[in-house]
Amino acid sequence: TDYDLMDDSPTQNWATLNPLAQVNPGSSINGGMPGGTEPYRRGNLEGNSAGIQNGGMWSSTASIPGNVDTTYYWEVSMQAVAGNFPAVGVMQAAPLNQSYTITPSVIEYSPNGNIVQNPDNVNDVDTVLGTGDTYTTGDIISCSLNTSTNSLRFFKNGVLQFNVTTYDFSNQSTLAACNLTGAGDSFTINYGQQPFQHQPA
Repeated sequence: TDYDLMDDSPTQNWATLNPLAQVNPGSSINGGMPGGTEPYRRGNLEGNSAGIQNGGMWSSTASIPGNVDTTYYWEVSMQAVAGNFPAVGVMQAAPLNQSYTITPSVIEYSPNGNIVQNPDNVNDVDTVLGTGDTYTTGDIISCSLNTSTNSLRFFKNGVLQFNVTTYDFSNQSTLAACNLTGAGDSFTINYGQQPFQHQPA
């Protein structure tokens, strides 16, 4: 009860990390799933890389619809930062029949401060959109997304770092996601189950 609300009602129906989604669809190891011991913890709100076999985008169970005039907000607490991960951001929700050769776009804020877009994970082509402050263990990185205004904002401990306005979210479903590598990094995510620490006005 300290980390999730499990009441079954329309007003208490929260997203979690999706333990049924492949984090690395291109991997032949473990079916692209994380593997390891307890990669999902605390009611599927903690992503833990200890012993995992696959790193990649750990996404939410609920998608954000396109062209909706609502601002969605979530916070990610850095439990352990190893190198340049976990990175926090969003990914395009892929249609069920989509092959891995046309990987969804990813936009993420990394511990080195870079905000990058990766439109092609197969070829690993990153475009740096901007920069913010670096972050580490103990920091809270948060995002807000409004798909009708195409505004994706990244915050560190409540301070705005960068606003992505160059990507068209209106014609897709978008998932909150965190990039976890397996190098000893971990995070917990709050979609609203707990009071937010730094919710902007």
